[in-house]
Amino acid sequence: MRAPRLCLALRRLTLCLALLGLVLSASASAGRTAKPGVITEIDSLTAARSRVVFEGSVSPGPSGSGNYNQGKAGLWLQKFGSRRLKLISPSTLCSDSATYALGAGDTVGCLDSWAMITQVGFDVNVLLGDGTVKNIVSLSFDGEDFDVPVTEGVPAIFGDGEFLGYLDVNDAGVVKLFRITPSGPAKYVADLAGLYSCNPTGCGSVVVGSGNIVIREPFDSELHVFTTAGKHIATFPANAAGTGGSVAIHGNRVVVLTDGGRLVVYTLHGKLVHSYRAHATRGQITTYYGYAAYMRAGGKSVHVLKLSSGKDREIAQVRSAGCASLSLQRPGLVVVCLDPNRPSIRYFPMKKIRAKLG
Repeated sequence: MRAPRLCLALRRLTLCLALLGLVLSASASAGRTAKPGVITEIDSLTAARSRVVFEGSVSPGPSGSGNYNQGKAGLWLQKFGSRRLKLISPSTLCSDSATYALGAGDTVGCLDSWAMITQVGFDVNVLLGDGTVKNIVSLSFDGEDFDVPVTEGVPAIFGDGEFLGYLDVNDAGVVKLFRITPSGPAKYVADLAGLYSCNPTGCGSVVVGSGNIVIREPFDSELHVFTTAGKHIATFPANAAGTGGSVAIHGNRVVVLTDGGRLVVYTLHGKLVHSYRAHATRGQITTYYGYAAYMRAGGKSVHVLKLSSGKDREIAQVRSAGCASLSLQRPGLVVVCLDPNRPSIRYFPMKKIRAKLG
């Protein structure tokens, strides 16, 4: 009787050891899967809600390690605050200098405007949630050396994680709004009236949020507000700084960084709500639910200002002036450094911002 019992005990021990081996193997495998990579290059980036998507390269190991130079290039996704990087497309949708924007679900769009000696072209591509890549727009024009007549172009693509769209402008100055659907096709929405400086190759600064679009035409002091259905809401003077990036929108508030170094808040209809002195002269700003973030003059200090009180605090210091890409979303603030030597994405949770500003 002892022999069968001994055999049974040995079988149980063997089974336990086998199960333990499977658990340890799975844990190790999971650890390898979740191990964060090292960002070695960021060419273009966009953020909306909890998603950050960038075109660039990621290495499996840190600088100096044997696999540092074995990085993968493509389109990468990182959730807010996570260290994990996910390759969502092994090939880039557009060129290194393209503009990216996010739509609903996992949709990613990009605009590639290119020019050669005798050619000018525009391409709009979209990556769908199932990994399919679709070309939405493809325009090209031929001409003489540095003299190419462009009769139609796509000067802007924009998205807020829900609405993804672009502008199409012809040589007569007619501005058409298109929406890119989650399934890929682009649908014509409306002609946008009252825009006179947009042309096939440029339409200034365009931002979208909460069902509304704000357009600041090139070198224009006025802002034009439309719904994402193409309805004109208002046009009003704002004296925004620089040539782009100085306007942001969320909810029913438009936030502007002016030429005079002030951060000004308007309603969608152009009524002045607040005006505060800011530690910046120009550059990108971003806003979300009562806060606005900007880079202080000099480019090495990130500030957040509370719109209801004007309270302004430094949230972080950054290495170099290359850290100038900001996105304030529901989870918090994203600060992107495009420094070719040390590119990085940093996250600051909203609870840290509220702790400093109330």
